Amino acid sequence: MTRMNSARSRASAVVVGTLLITTAFGLATASTAEAVTSTTVAGPVGQHSEATCPEGTHLIGGGYAVKGFVPIERGPIIFMNGPSPDTPNTWAASSPDEIQALALCETNS
Repeated sequence: MTRMNSARSRASAVVVGTLLITTAFGLATASTAEAVTSTTVAGPVGQHSEATCPEGTHLIGGGYAVKGFVPIERGPIIFMNGPSPDTPNTWAASSPDEIQALALCETNS
């Protein structure tokens, strides 16, 4: 019987310790924020493509789509895939292949 009580005491100490730590650091709570919507904007197809987020939105990510035929043994060659260094709120992609930039834009509504 003594062994069983000892095990229960240790388990209780772990639970209490966890509760104390949680209370000390606080609980993560979500605030009631505005609804967030996102849209994908596609740029023109070419060797360089830029997709710019519309007014009232901001860029949160992006990517690209390779268009046309690319030999499987070579695969696509991508020179650039990221936020445009020259145009704000824009995703840019460059390749010797035909490519289309895709911008992920977010707005609060």
